[in-house]
Amino acid sequence: MFKVAILQKRAIHAQIDKNIESKYADDRVSYTNGEQEMMDIILNGK
Repeated sequence: MFKVAILQKRAIHAQIDKNIESKYADDRVSYTNGEQEMMDIILNGK
């Protein structure tokens, strides 16, 4: 019983970690793209 609960808890934590890593990567790409757009606006005067 305890072993099953521990394994389930580990699986849940692994899924949460995966979701957080995915969200962070998505946010990082969005930030980088936004940063590049801002630099383009400044440099190109648009």
